[in-house]
Amino acid sequence: MKMPPPVQEPVNLIPDWHPARALVLAWPAQRLQLVTTYLELLRLLPDHLDVIMLTSIPEIEDLPKMPRLQAMHITAACDIWVRDFLPAAVFDGSGIQHLVKPDYKPEYLQSDPVDVATGNAAGQEIGTFLGMHRVTLPLVWDLGNLTHNGRGVAICTDRLLGDNRHLNRSEIHDLLRQKLNIEKLIIVPVEPGDATGHIDGMVRFLSESQVLVGGYAPRRGPASFMDKVARRIEKHLRSEFEIVRVRNGAPEDYMMEGIASAVGNYVNFFRLEHRLYLPVYGALEDDVAIDSFRRALPHSEIIPVPATTLAKHGGVLNCMTWIHFQSALQSE
Repeated sequence: MKMPPPVQEPVNLIPDWHPARALVLAWPAQRLQLVTTYLELLRLLPDHLDVIMLTSIPEIEDLPKMPRLQAMHITAACDIWVRDFLPAAVFDGSGIQHLVKPDYKPEYLQSDPVDVATGNAAGQEIGTFLGMHRVTLPLVWDLGNLTHNGRGVAICTDRLLGDNRHLNRSEIHDLLRQKLNIEKLIIVPVEPGDATGHIDGMVRFLSESQVLVGGYAPRRGPASFMDKVARRIEKHLRSEFEIVRVRNGAPEDYMMEGIASAVGNYVNFFRLEHRLYLPVYGALEDDVAIDSFRRALPHSEIIPVPATTLAKHGGVLNCMTWIHFQSALQSE
């Protein structure tokens, strides 16, 4: 087997809007009520995009015949939230893509060691499947708790600190600087009621100099909390960055497997370069959210994706997707 090339420092995290080579999903073998959601998303993807489906099933009967879809057979069925347990993608100093893999051991899954083990296994196997070098990052971290601009600025919640109590804040930042070239790290509190502690339902970078912060109508949900988060980020980033706000729907009073419903959340979108796939819920807030994204990203196509059934499981589109990016040389 051909060995992947070694990492040439320095490295840079690859931003969401970098051109994609393939979209990676995990077939919902344990959540078959989501098959319709998967088929709808596959229908909305561009024809030129490769799709890699993680599965432990030899044959998936419901999977459509798509010329650019291939199965990646894994040793054990993993959950659908691939964003959390698959590695971070970086370019090294020579423009070659590598993977950086933290320890997937989230606090909210401590009672489910099988999910932890299968997620970590899939995170290791993806590098072998893609023929990419994998670097270990000695931090407990699921990557739904990361948003960044590809230029050394990153935001996460303080769950990163809580999951790594054996290290102080400075030691954690030193590791992130060394392994991911994160020079500026902004840490905000976890949104009340969110067991996962993730940032990707609260705050997202839209570009190198735009940050989206979710919110709620006055006196609905944690409206004042999200306003404080927006002010904290604005204080840290100052005038070089634009803070964009989008209003979520009222949080749904529903839980599944100990995780609160994400119905009404518009921050957990996913990007394919100039396409932004936005979760929608058949609610009045949908049109307002679509307009907000179109104003913020006038040169991008905003593609609504019905996501109510998916969001009841506690995550939305960013949670269920992972991007295998084009090489830096291909995108020039």
